[in-house]
Amino acid sequence: MSAVGLGARLSERLAAQGLTHLVSVANGEGFGLYQAFKTDSRCRVIDACREGEAVALCCGLVLGGQLPVLSIENFGLFECLDTLRALPLDIGIPMLLVIGYTGRGGKTPEGEAALVERLGNIGPQAALAGRWTEPVLQLAGIPFWYLDPADSGAVCDEALALCRSSSRPVALLVDLT
Repeated sequence: MSAVGLGARLSERLAAQGLTHLVSVANGEGFGLYQAFKTDSRCRVIDACREGEAVALCCGLVLGGQLPVLSIENFGLFECLDTLRALPLDIGIPMLLVIGYTGRGGKTPEGEAALVERLGNIGPQAALAGRWTEPVLQLAGIPFWYLDPADSGAVCDEALALCRSSSRPVALLVDLT
């Protein structure tokens, strides 16, 4: 499924669940979601320059009674860990993270070689990001699901239910590389 097709399905599901904003730092896996939210009159899109800024914007929206979703890539997850810790994790602010899972195939030597062949110079960094994403989320105590393009509805519902009931961040990992 294309990024645009998955983004449209995901945005429809999230808007139906009451999400009001997409706070986004530009990323390839989140492009379809960004495009879909841009055309949905039920939701607003806020562009952020850095991931830590995006987390703070989401927290402000939640405290103001809104329900945002944050779209970043896994490299950006690493950039904003301190802000995630200081705000939604320590204070208990619910936040749905849609994280582009760059380098997911880099967990094995065969996967890393394939990434280097496909992505060129960024291949080794993508492989590293692929190896770090899940352990970093586990260490931070952020539950996560891999978003299978064929079954995004049930996974979104489960993630949002936990996010709301636990008042903590949860993550959906999206890999369209």
